[in-house]
Amino acid sequence: RPELIYKGEVVSNFSGGVKKDTGYLANVDVKLNIDGEKLYGLKGSRVFIYGLGDHGFDPSTATGDSQVTSNIEAPDTFKLYEAYIEQNFSDNKYSLLAGLHDLNSEFYISPSSGNLRNSSFGVGKELAQSGTNGPSIFPTPSLAFRAKLKADEYYFQAAVFEAVPGDPDNPYGTHVRLKGRDGQLAIVETGVEYGEESNHFASKYALGFWSYTNNFDSVELVDSAGDPVLHSNYGVYLLVDQGLSEHLSFFTRAGSTTGAVNMFRANISAGINYKSIFGREDDQFSLGVTSALTGKPYSNAAVASGSDKPRSHETAFEIVYRAKISSGIFIIPDYQYVMNPGADPSLKDAHVGALRLEISL
Repeated sequence: RPELIYKGEVVSNFSGGVKKDTGYLANVDVKLNIDGEKLYGLKGSRVFIYGLGDHGFDPSTATGDSQVTSNIEAPDTFKLYEAYIEQNFSDNKYSLLAGLHDLNSEFYISPSSGNLRNSSFGVGKELAQSGTNGPSIFPTPSLAFRAKLKADEYYFQAAVFEAVPGDPDNPYGTHVRLKGRDGQLAIVETGVEYGEESNHFASKYALGFWSYTNNFDSVELVDSAGDPVLHSNYGVYLLVDQGLSEHLSFFTRAGSTTGAVNMFRANISAGINYKSIFGREDDQFSLGVTSALTGKPYSNAAVASGSDKPRSHETAFEIVYRAKISSGIFIIPDYQYVMNPGADPSLKDAHVGALRLEISL
């Protein structure tokens, strides 16, 4: 049975940023899980197919921020988003996956930040900014091979992704690149998860490391011929997601990367999530703050080019309430205060409000 999810929201940049503006954007997800044993007789196997459609307003054009206040902002297109086969072994203790896959569906996940709408509460900006066309995350994934081991509360997972998702020159539709010169993005994560699986606030501690096999142009240094010096691109992240009670949890995350080839050298975030607020079992209230810290090489390069020195950070504060209206229908008001949008010294702090409707069938 397919799963259909519609998300539509009105977003307004009330003040600051690039300009005052209001618009509507929407996201449609169609997901299909197929039992591999029923389909082709292989026990422990499944096939996953995920279609994605996005259209409408791009709030960041008004806000001017880099972390992106709406996690459904994307180019106007419909595409095949994910398509993979997963094989589980030994009662799901081991699994292998191959196909078109979203890195953030398994890596860099803090459950308590899932109710927040700023994109940096999904994948930290230090990783999201990386690569020629970003890593394999929304809205453009790439081919991947992933292996995972679970031993009671402990887990270890590793994956290799094609380093250039889609076509950097064409954001519309689905494009799969098989070019060896693009290289790969490798990522590993290990951690511990404990608590009842049905409890949204089961605790999680995780450490991850990622690296590209190819080198990238330095943002600051050039060689004797005037060409950018090549530099490796890698990073590390740590996350803590701690349940404090049946209803309350908090998270904190920190990621760091080389500033030699990236605008931002680090991303730090934290927040709380409260479930069943006001006695409403399915409602959630969240507070969060996320800060992307600019790197010194990027700052030096901007000054050397004659531009004003960038701000040392872009920081967003968010407050969001997820209210259940009826079965499968939620209304989600959201407010974000963005300090130093895009780390651009010419932009004033932005105030962004949004109202999202989410329908699941």
